[in-house]
Amino acid sequence: MGYKKFPIVSNANIANNTTIGGVQYVNISSKFSLPKDSFVVNTPTEIAPSNGSASKSVIVFGSGFVINDQVRVTITIKDSAQTLVKNFVHTVTDTASTAIATAFENLISGAVTAGLPGIYSVAQGPGGTITVMSSSVVSNNISSTVYTSGAGSVSETFTAVTQAEGLPSVLKEAGVPAADITLSGYDTVLLTYKQDAPIPFIDSEGKVVKDVKAFVPVGQGSVLIGKF
Repeated sequence: MGYKKFPIVSNANIANNTTIGGVQYVNISSKFSLPKDSFVVNTPTEIAPSNGSASKSVIVFGSGFVINDQVRVTITIKDSAQTLVKNFVHTVTDTASTAIATAFENLISGAVTAGLPGIYSVAQGPGGTITVMSSSVVSNNISSTVYTSGAGSVSETFTAVTQAEGLPSVLKEAGVPAADITLSGYDTVLLTYKQDAPIPFIDSEGKVVKDVKAFVPVGQGSVLIGKF
C-alpha cells in the first residue's frame, strides 16, 4: 500500500531534542527522529481526535415505474488496494416505490453479508428511500449511480465524509501496524520535508513521500510542534 503521507506513531510523551554531529533532531518516537531544520509544521495547532462521519449515498425511488422495468444501482467502492464496481439490477414486479426500495435493500444487504467490503450498512427510510453508508470515516470510498430503462423516477444524493482524526481506525488506514497502536486516540501533526534532497521515506510502491503525519498521545501535539 502506498502512502500519501508517511505515518509515524508515538505512544509516549515527546522527548527532548537531541543534537548529533551539529544537527538537531526532533525525537517523535523511539523509532523516528527527524532533523529539525529539514521539516516545516503544517498544522499551527495539533489536530485533536474526532469521530467524524462516514460518507453516504441516499437513493430515492419515486413514481412512474411499470412492470418489467429494469432498474440498476451501481456502487463503486475504493480502498487503498483496489476499486470494486458492483451492479445491482432489479426487474420491477411491484411498481410501488417502497417495494423497489425493499428489493434493492435486500440485494445490497445480501452482498454485504456475503463479503462485499466498504459498506457499513444499508437501511430503508420513508417512502422509496434507501441509504447506503460507507464503512470508512477517513475517505469517500463509496459512490453510486442509478439507471432505469423506463420512465420511473430514481435519484441519488451523495453526502461526503467528515473525516475522523486520531482514532485507531484512522491510524490503520494510514498504514500504521495494528501492534503499534496502543492508545484510544491521538493528536495529529502534519509535517512536510522542505529541502530538495533525497528523502528517507520510501513507501511500499517505491514512491518518495515528503509529507509526514505524526500521531502522538493526546496533549502531546502542541509539545511536538514546539520542538520544531
